[in-house]
Amino acid sequence: MMKIKIKSTVEFEKIKDFDNDPIAITRNRINIQQSLDSEEKDKELLIKQVEQYSKDMEALFIDVVKTRHVPLKSIPLFYWQINSEPITSSCWQVERIIPKVLLAHLFLESGHALLPDYKLASANYAKAIQMHEQINQNLESWKWKNSDLNHPVFQCAWHNSCIAHLQSLQHMSMLSVGIEKNLPAKTLFTVAERVVKSSVLSIVNWTNEHEPENTLPAGQAMQMYYSSKLLWDDSKYGNSIFCLQQLNNSKFTEKTRFEAINAELEKVGLLLSENQRINDGAYFDTVEMGEPLKSALEMANESEIVGGSRQK
Repeated sequence: MMKIKIKSTVEFEKIKDFDNDPIAITRNRINIQQSLDSEEKDKELLIKQVEQYSKDMEALFIDVVKTRHVPLKSIPLFYWQINSEPITSSCWQVERIIPKVLLAHLFLESGHALLPDYKLASANYAKAIQMHEQINQNLESWKWKNSDLNHPVFQCAWHNSCIAHLQSLQHMSMLSVGIEKNLPAKTLFTVAERVVKSSVLSIVNWTNEHEPENTLPAGQAMQMYYSSKLLWDDSKYGNSIFCLQQLNNSKFTEKTRFEAINAELEKVGLLLSENQRINDGAYFDTVEMGEPLKSALEMANESEIVGGSRQK
């Protein structure tokens, strides 16, 4: 998981006379710095602090732009660390963007912590998406940046990858709710395809060491699982069994964060045995491959990639 730290204090009251209370903003930033250093367990409090700081930074940024003809009393140095990489700059855009990156990460962590309450988790993933979308808007207005500010958090493609990944988590949450409600296989198959599509778009937009956890294998497993159910319901017994065999032979054992999906995938071996028994005793349908499933690449090609892709 991403680790973000503030590495130096900024005293806003010494920079210029802001309309907002600069001393209060300085104190809030120090509080955030201390919380991050101590790995504060009260995530809700930290989120409130960062939300307020991000809101204040937007106001300060607008103030600086509007009064750019007035010299500052001093030039600030914004010094952050993301994982082990230092980011040091006097550019106000940096201080405008990184708090939103931190907020997106906190909402992602909060969503994970709320599982298996899939609806509340999905709501937090949605908040994280909003942060990444706001950052993309900020980046579009950033006309130039120094070469040393080439970190992924300052690239639209990276944020587009994060958005797609978060959408895949939302779809997995929806799939989990559908499993618990025992919704029809056709509905769940459609949601599983959405997981696959979002997962591959995340990879296409940004594939490197900053890539988030990969939800594609689980999405493809559920796509195949519900395809087998649809084939069985359509009296294509041999095709259904072949599909389950492929899934069973793939030995998909990687646990996801979603208990409902894990529990469903654990049924593959039992369902395969039962379907084989029924087919051998009643239908005698030839076990063979049916119409192939739509591949992840085909789904990606059907979708408009939301940003420029970057491959490792």
